[in-house]
Amino acid sequence: MKGVNRTIPFLESTVECRVIGALFLPLEFLNEGKSVYPKQVLMNEKEVSAYRKMIENDLNLPAYCIGIEQDMDSLLIRIIDCFTDEGESVDP
Repeated sequence: MKGVNRTIPFLESTVECRVIGALFLPLEFLNEGKSVYPKQVLMNEKEVSAYRKMIENDLNLPAYCIGIEQDMDSLLIRIIDCFTDEGESVDP
């Protein structure tokens, strides 16, 4: 997460924007570092939840998992909220 922590302020200072969340794939890499192409397996619900908490704690941002419909809906609402006027709410 150290690289991501440094990238966020850089992105926000380069263009007029704000990072509103972190998106992640629910993949775990097996044999990482031992092979050019490590084997990828899907995380189970418990692993996704633990990884999400780690991201949220390390980056102090909400984390969204690609492929989880509830996360994608929440992210969409968050994006829309960023582009709507203050005080205006968007129903899911």
